[in-house]
Amino acid sequence: MKTTSQNLPIRSIADETVSRSSIFAVCFCFLCSIVPHFRNLPVWVSAIVLLALGWRSLQNLGKVKELPKWVLIPLVFFGGIGVFAEYWTIVGRDAGLALLTVMTSFKFLESRRHRDLLILVFLSYFLIATHFLYSQSIFTASLMFVTLIVITATLITINQREEKVDIRQLLGSSTRLVLLSIPLMLILFVLVPRVPGPLWGISSEQRGGVTGLSDHMSPGKISNLIRSNEVAFRVDFEGGIPAQSRLYWRGPVMARYNGYRWYQSPRQVLNRFNINVTEPAIKYTVTLEPNGERWLLPLDIPTRLMGGLRGWCRRRPGVSRCYARIP
Repeated sequence: MKTTSQNLPIRSIADETVSRSSIFAVCFCFLCSIVPHFRNLPVWVSAIVLLALGWRSLQNLGKVKELPKWVLIPLVFFGGIGVFAEYWTIVGRDAGLALLTVMTSFKFLESRRHRDLLILVFLSYFLIATHFLYSQSIFTASLMFVTLIVITATLITINQREEKVDIRQLLGSSTRLVLLSIPLMLILFVLVPRVPGPLWGISSEQRGGVTGLSDHMSPGKISNLIRSNEVAFRVDFEGGIPAQSRLYWRGPVMARYNGYRWYQSPRQVLNRFNINVTEPAIKYTVTLEPNGERWLLPLDIPTRLMGGLRGWCRRRPGVSRCYARIP
């Protein structure tokens, strides 16, 4: 490999090593793009990000050695397995973000050439867009606009090779580039057709409106609920089937309203229900279809919980709003 302070032809970029300042700049821009996502990621994924960036920074300073491939490849493999074990899928908003974050973090551990840093910068650009899958507020847009300027400044920095650039001049150039792209963005926004819904399928929030039961509900979104004829669960009764008027299945009760969203009242965990039964108990077995949630709907008030289940009740004397949940 060879280093140079001159701009190389495109065909020679893959053979060019990078400077220390470029590596630190890319680490910083990736950190700016991923830190707001820490609240949406599992703790162990956030820890991988910090450990990978910390290790790469120490390696850049010559404090630690580069990880060999026989160590890095198993780390990548177990990172993918960890994401699958966390979400039981690698497709969708949350699982896709976690997988992208883990793989990008491990990419830092093997980044040595200019091409590697370009890939990391472009991945940081992509991560900006993923923030809007969770929030489209003005604050999020403003924060991502600032992050966009930082990433563009990083892109300018690594393409300057070893030349020193004043930070104010660098931020000014990146801001001008971003502002110049706004007219093109508006044209594309008007002319390019928008596909309804997520690009890769139903997200967890939308799926809650199909078959699952969420622990909150916004009245303005009730019109977006999708009517589905899919089977929610199957019940096998021991003995005769109760009358239709008695087949009321209890689930989460949203009794509190904050002006925007309905949500559940404070509740307490019960290991058993102390209920005086005045009628013969109805015995049945519920087979719940996969729906992305953990609620188990009982018929009226359950008098006994099976192993592995937890009972929940609202904290109000004499209330009968009880249901079960799968831990």
